[in-house]
Amino acid sequence: MSGDDFKWYDEFNRAVVLRAYGSIAVHENPFGDVVVRQERDALENEDHWVAIPVQDAEHIAHAIIRKAAEIKAAPPPVRPPKEPEPAREPQLALPSPAHATVRPTVVKGVA
Repeated sequence: MSGDDFKWYDEFNRAVVLRAYGSIAVHENPFGDVVVRQERDALENEDHWVAIPVQDAEHIAHAIIRKAAEIKAAPPPVRPPKEPEPAREPQLALPSPAHATVRPTVVKGVA
């Protein structure tokens, strides 16, 4: 199946195993290999895919399952703290009433 004739949005396409942005499908190619295909995005001309020889497909599937379990069991990664942003003078959309560029308001008849 080439990228042009793969039916990503056919609701009966059981090869699509994850429907989301960058959907993922698993199907057979004309040579009998298992193909893992990721849908191309709007800026790409072709889908991304990996052809796996059928005799190795179960081995790779088990390796993926083991790695997923390992990642789930590990503590979450510690992210370094964000460096504080340098202090900036606040900027207002309009100058504050106390700002030197503001003209005083004169109200007649008020002492």
